[in-house]
Amino acid sequence: AIFARIIAEAPVDAKYTGEAHYLTAVGLSRAGRYAEAITHHQAVVDNWPDHHLAWSSQYWIGSFYQRLKKSETLSAEDADAKSEEAFLRLFEEYPDTPMVKSARSQLGMIYFRAKRWKEAVSVYEHIIQEAPLDDKIPKSAFYLAQVYERMGQEEMAVQTYREFLEAWPELSSAKYAQTAIEKLGGQD
Repeated sequence: AIFARIIAEAPVDAKYTGEAHYLTAVGLSRAGRYAEAITHHQAVVDNWPDHHLAWSSQYWIGSFYQRLKKSETLSAEDADAKSEEAFLRLFEEYPDTPMVKSARSQLGMIYFRAKRWKEAVSVYEHIIQEAPLDDKIPKSAFYLAQVYERMGQEEMAVQTYREFLEAWPELSSAKYAQTAIEKLGGQD
C-alpha cells in the first residue's frame, strides 16, 4: 500500500518511484501475482533504464512470463515469445549483470522445447564458451548434446555427451548420456 501510494501520489523521481515499482513487483511476485509484477518491472525498465535494479527487472519479466505459461495463464507461444524478447533485451542492454547466465539457460530451454534447434545450439554453445576454462563444462552441455543428436550431428552429439559425462557422472542424466553414446555408435 505504501509503494502504491508513492507511485500514485509522489512526484516522479527516478530513484524513489523506480524503487517503489521494483519493490511492488517483488511483493506481487511473492504472492504469485506475476502478471501484475511484470507491469511494475516493465515500468522500471521503460521509465528508468539506468535504475540500479533495471537489469533485475528485465530478467524477472522474462522469468515471470515462463511462470504464467506454467500456470496456463498465458499460452506457451505467447509466454515464450515474451520471455525471448525480455531475455534478448537483457543480453543487449545489461550484458554484464548477474542474471544473464540464468536467462541464457532459460532461453536455451525455451528454444529446446520449441524444437528451434539452431537457436538452441547458439545459446548452449554460448553458455559453454563463456564458462571459465578451469571449471567443469556447464550442465547445459547435456541439452546441447541432445540438440546435436536431434539435428543428426551424431559425432558432435557423442563428443558433447562424453564431455558431459566426464564432468557430471553422478547426475541422473548421465545414464541417458551413456545410452545415447552407445546408440549413436560411440564406443565407451
